[in-house]
Amino acid sequence: ALTSAAHAAPIDEVPSGMPMFNARGELVGMSLGGEKLLPAKFIEDALKMILKEGKVRRPFFGAAYKDRSSEIFVQAPLVGALLVSSKEMPAVARSSPLSKAGLKEGDVVIAVENTELNQNQTLAEVVAGFAPGTKVSVKYFRGGKEETANVTLGER
Repeated sequence: ALTSAAHAAPIDEVPSGMPMFNARGELVGMSLGGEKLLPAKFIEDALKMILKEGKVRRPFFGAAYKDRSSEIFVQAPLVGALLVSSKEMPAVARSSPLSKAGLKEGDVVIAVENTELNQNQTLAEVVAGFAPGTKVSVKYFRGGKEETANVTLGER
């Protein structure tokens, strides 16, 4: 009997680089250490791109943000990605796609190409679904009003 061959470890104890599976044995992603997980979709897309183009091309938005999609006490219209500066990066990088589109610190991005941000779809995950150079519609709140901007994604 295989009573001790398989066991579950708390996610914060899983070493970086380890594959992560759900209860059905399906690959859901790769551990990045701590409680961070790289979704399997990102890995699949990167592998396809390497096979097709010989390198990974990722879209660049140019934002530092606080994900407010899963905060319990945040209500619409503030659910989404609050553009906020950090020690490492300004809220909107100079000459970035978001800067060129007019977004600025304090704006709350709520949707990209009509895909609303929520606890199942963060800004990074939604943007990663587009190729560099793609023009996307971005809905955001500024000063209590919903605004829309067209953003051409850069390449990283």
